[in-house]
Amino acid sequence: MAERINPYIAGAPVTDPAMFFGREDVFAWIERNIAGQYADNTLVIHGQRRVGKTSVLKQLGHRLSSRYVPVFFDLQGRTHTTLDHFLWRLAREIARALRTRYGVELSKPELGPFSQDLEYFPGVFLAEVRQALGERNLVLVFDEFDSLEEPTAKEMLAGDLIPYFSRMLHGTEHLNFVFSIGSSGHKLEHMQADYTDFFRSALYKKISFLEPVQARQLIVEPVQGLMTYEPPAVARVLAVASGHPYFTQLTCHELFAQCERTGDWNIGVDDVEAVLPEVIERGTVNLKFVWDDATDPERYTLAALALLSGPVRKAEALAALRKYKVRISDEEVGAALLSLGSKDVLTDKNTFTVDLLRLWLLRNRPIERVVEELGEKHPIAVRYSQIAEEYREQGELDAALENYQRALSAAPDYIPVRLGIAEVHREAGRWEEVIAAYQAVLRLDAENVQAQTGLCDACITFGDTLQEAGDIVGAMACYRQVLDIYAEHTEAQERLADLDRVATVQRQLARSRERQELDDWYAEARYALSEGDHGKAAGLLHKVVDRDPEYRDAKQLLARAEAVAGKRKQRRGLRQLVTGLGVTGAIVGLVVVACLAVVVGWGLLNGWAPLIQTPTPTLTLTPTPTSTPTSTPTATPTPTPTDTPMPTDEPTPTSEATLAPTPTEPVPVLIEEPLGDGWTRYTQPAGGYSIELPETWVVYDMTDGEMVELMLRSADLDPVARSNIETMLESELIVFLLYGGSFSVAGDSPPVFVYVFKSDMFAGMDPNAYINQVRSIPDLVVVESSVIEINGIQAAYIVYDMEVSDGVGGVVRIRFVQVMIPTRETAFVITAATTVEDFGAYEDTFERIIDSFEVLE
Repeated sequence: MAERINPYIAGAPVTDPAMFFGREDVFAWIERNIAGQYADNTLVIHGQRRVGKTSVLKQLGHRLSSRYVPVFFDLQGRTHTTLDHFLWRLAREIARALRTRYGVELSKPELGPFSQDLEYFPGVFLAEVRQALGERNLVLVFDEFDSLEEPTAKEMLAGDLIPYFSRMLHGTEHLNFVFSIGSSGHKLEHMQADYTDFFRSALYKKISFLEPVQARQLIVEPVQGLMTYEPPAVARVLAVASGHPYFTQLTCHELFAQCERTGDWNIGVDDVEAVLPEVIERGTVNLKFVWDDATDPERYTLAALALLSGPVRKAEALAALRKYKVRISDEEVGAALLSLGSKDVLTDKNTFTVDLLRLWLLRNRPIERVVEELGEKHPIAVRYSQIAEEYREQGELDAALENYQRALSAAPDYIPVRLGIAEVHREAGRWEEVIAAYQAVLRLDAENVQAQTGLCDACITFGDTLQEAGDIVGAMACYRQVLDIYAEHTEAQERLADLDRVATVQRQLARSRERQELDDWYAEARYALSEGDHGKAAGLLHKVVDRDPEYRDAKQLLARAEAVAGKRKQRRGLRQLVTGLGVTGAIVGLVVVACLAVVVGWGLLNGWAPLIQTPTPTLTLTPTPTSTPTSTPTATPTPTPTDTPMPTDEPTPTSEATLAPTPTEPVPVLIEEPLGDGWTRYTQPAGGYSIELPETWVVYDMTDGEMVELMLRSADLDPVARSNIETMLESELIVFLLYGGSFSVAGDSPPVFVYVFKSDMFAGMDPNAYINQVRSIPDLVVVESSVIEINGIQAAYIVYDMEVSDGVGGVVRIRFVQVMIPTRETAFVITAATTVEDFGAYEDTFERIIDSFEVLE
């Protein structure tokens, strides 16, 4: 027989439409009221804890018409921040939800623009959303909106957010708002009083228990064909769970599990009674929340009502308490009954809205135990606690904390005192102290719901703070602590999943740093060898070999250093470049190589004799036809060596100018595909990429060795270039930086150069890190930088200016457009360049070239 899967959901919000029953009146109300005749309405749903508010909000995507695109955002743990960070987080969630649930692609929001301009969210980001959605409305759905009532949240965020949202409510097209607020503890009334203007025009809908018909559907329909309920069994489930969605699901979940154990799939009343102890045990976290949230008079009153059962008058409850010698007044009992009624704990007849709470109280908080716990056990601690509460209400947190500490000295195991201390620290925003205080409570009472809930909230908030400060490990530890308490905590799960990806990148960067350290040791050892300091070289190479015995030729160099210790060589000027190798040095070197490549290209365009006429065994130049020449050469020139460089006035491209390669180094194959619009796609299979260029451009396809050869032979005209190239060669920088590329010119237009480099050093690198490294290079003026997307890959985009040699003794100012595209195995760097004066004429051309770049599978 196939395994039967328990369909009932006990704990997490219901996201599966097949398991969501009832609430048709709520969805109809939302659909009917979300759009007004003259202006859209702000909608607020409210109700007590675990009554199903979050489940309703998460079902909006399935229940609203296609005109609306809901995006769910839980405010719990996200309110202890500033407005710019809040808007940035909201934008990230909108972009993620639209991408994963609706297939709408938006650029990933970065923090910078939100911090620089608070109007960036509605003016730029939401404008992009509106354009992507067309005529559909974005619906921002905020759960736990009453989190803004926390003192720190009110101070840091609410004062700015509420008026900000007020402007958006009345001034943004195709945008709707839906909020959820808890009803217990007068949260709704407090928010309405604090933010009168904001909530004045809002429409409200209370989420209460399921109607009997809906609750019966939730019990029976998920298991049709699997198990059967006898009518009295259904009636008993309805009675104990009272139509509360969570407790109904929990009771049925335990009944299903019992059927799996016994093999009997028919449910009778006796079966329901048999699982009630397990239901009460599993539901303790939520049943006990009422107890932990209650005052001492309310706890006495709850214990008395559980004992009496049935409808109870105030006088009867007071008489029961007097029987157990509880010192409580008539006024205190009356106030307790009113308060418990306002929290939806009691009905207007003083019966329990959820009968399971009465059963839990009889089992876990019988009146005899309550009298013993709350009696005169801690009179001094109680008095100091009362004084502390008075100070808290006046906002004097230091005085409140001082009195709580006095109470704690009198009664270290008195839990209300420790909870009060946690609340003081929370209101002051001292999150580490909040966490420590709640942990102390849980060591005394592992099931204290108030401490569990408070600890989860504190860990979420503190984790967010650590994340913003860059402490990813600390933030992940906070989120994991939440999951240790509540494994299905959605916000902690999502945050941890996001940070797992960040941690993966950080581990990659750590490995890169380790590799860089090896590179640094190796480079410094080679420098020491070049200086004749073989003892220092041996020490450094020992470190390299100890960490990675297969690193380059470190073993051979170590043997040589130890064999000829003391022998010196004269090699000055290498240290400045080589010592800085690694990722940072690689980026600096790449910029230098790009500049030198421009020098080489400029030399070719100016007809350098050493480059064009001196034979070389490795160089193959294959230009495409251009529109510039007016006549066809009659013969292919024969390259001849020359002692003195003799530049020509104008290079004349030929249909075939080939210098034979060596047999051991094959010429790379460059595949050309005319696109019919004046452009050609060039595919370099050996390099693993393709790119589009104007068909009139001259294209040179070279290996790294050929490009290096050209650079070295430019030395006769530029000694400084030769020195730099030799330095990079000795440091082996060019080996992993320069792959090959093309440089080109169209007719009589200014020189334009495009190169494609390939480097494993940048594999998986964060584009922002690349941009920051380029920005730190001296003598380089950054014009623009950002992170863009090239064919589905996040890439670094940066525009910078530098002065370079023109190859004939002059200096020109070149503008470079550079894009670094990291893949898992390697990285490609596209560099396009022309003079600063001519850049505007080629900007669109460069954009198409870069956008056309594709990494081959």
